[in-house]
Order: sequence, then C-alpha cells, then structure tokens
Amino acid sequence: MRSLLAAVLMLSLPVFAQGPATMVGVVASTSPKTAEDQAQALAGFVGSTLKGTARFRIFPNQEALAVALANGHVDVALMG
Repeated sequence: MRSLLAAVLMLSLPVFAQGPATMVGVVASTSPKTAEDQAQALAGFVGSTLKGTARFRIFPNQEALAVALANGHVDVALMG
C-alpha cells in the first residue's frame, strides 16, 4: 500500500508542486489523539515523498472529507 501511495504521489508531483503546501485530509477516529497522530504521519509521508510541505486537517466524517476533496480544499485524502 505504501509503495502504491508513493507512486501515485510521485506521478502527481507537478500538480501539487504549484502551491506552497499540500493539504492532507483524514477522518477523525474514535480518539482525537489517534486521529492527530495518523494525520501527522500521513502528512509527513506526503511531504517527504513530494519533497515539500504538507499540512493536515482532520474532518468529522467521510462526507465532510469527500466534499472538501471535491471542492479542491484537500489534495490528498485517506478515506476508508
């Protein structure tokens, strides 16, 4: 899974390189601490892979994350 995500991110590099930071979105888990830890880890991975800055935002549910993704407020989303 990690290799697939890295490959997708590398192919998307020109798209994400346009802005100052890539926005990563995740859905809140049962624990706020767990959600933040997961979001930070994913943002770190995305930033490292793209050789840039990645910020994260935690969404309350899948629908809110999907809407943000569809509206261009999130560049990379972990859904599921």
